[in-house]
Amino acid sequence: MTHNELFKLTNWYYSNVIDTKLYDTLNQANIRVNGLLSSNSSYGIPHLKPIFNILYNTISQIDYKSLSIDDLNALKKNGLENIILEPAIPVLQELFLGNKTDIHTISSRVISMLNTVKEADVNFKNLQIILPQLFDIKSSEEDYTDKVLTRLTFHNDASIENVVNLSDWSNSWNKVARGYGMVLGHTPEDFEVISASKGSIIFDLLLNLETVNMLGETFNHIADFAFTMIEIKAALKGISYFKTLNPEKYEQLKAELQSDLDKKNDEMAEDIAQKLFEKYSIDENNHEAKIPLKHAVKEVSKFINKGGDINFKTDDLDKEDEVLLVNEALLMLKNRSKEQKLIEDKKEED
Repeated sequence: MTHNELFKLTNWYYSNVIDTKLYDTLNQANIRVNGLLSSNSSYGIPHLKPIFNILYNTISQIDYKSLSIDDLNALKKNGLENIILEPAIPVLQELFLGNKTDIHTISSRVISMLNTVKEADVNFKNLQIILPQLFDIKSSEEDYTDKVLTRLTFHNDASIENVVNLSDWSNSWNKVARGYGMVLGHTPEDFEVISASKGSIIFDLLLNLETVNMLGETFNHIADFAFTMIEIKAALKGISYFKTLNPEKYEQLKAELQSDLDKKNDEMAEDIAQKLFEKYSIDENNHEAKIPLKHAVKEVSKFINKGGDINFKTDDLDKEDEVLLVNEALLMLKNRSKEQKLIEDKKEED
């Protein structure tokens, strides 16, 4: 991390942890847990839920999604992953409200959290004092004011577990960058990678707002098409009956249905590409851009269908509402996909 990045993380830590008095909240929880320990009376979820709520109300407000990969790694090295980052709430729920809840385990864990946050508070307080004395700290406004932080998470069936996966998904997102870039008059290099997590599971990109808006509209159009493919997808699941009884028939049906599905996907991508081209193209005569854009739409659809995730973040208040709409469009698409899978499963049962 650069000193500017570290200073920015320090400010984030102050806003999200020190200023919200997480240490005091943990201390309050510890006192109440000790009260249960010393009471010698029985305890259960009704006694533990109020303590959980005290911690939840503070920790759930922490904005870890705005952090870069390097920020997350720095906080993990301080032992804070299960206290203030994404796993924190599920860990707390299991600890206080799980089936194997034990007051001694809870007490030990809360004390450990208390000590970890106390040490981290000291570290970041020292950094806030020392960094400006050692370095010329630049304003965070100079960072990426004209870009939108775009986080790609490769998990579920879109995971990256080896070099082949990495090559495939890199090629896929190169097509996305080329397709969307050509329409807007940009190059694939405008999809700027600024960091990647260990194992290349997460990439942080910087994208222009026009590209982000274009992706948001893509999500909306894909969602509109979602239910047109239900019958074929349900049929693909249903033919598993023939897999052992008549393998030859199974392969024949599978090939026919997959061909129909590929045709539907192709029609969808072509239709969406045409709509995007008409709305966003800086050169309405550049019809050559439609083919790469069609491929780009197919790759975005594939990434989402396989469980990949995209999150957009900006610190520019002027862009905030537009970026929020794009995130909401993706959420709507995911919800639509869940509904689609439920209907497919029901049709398969019928």
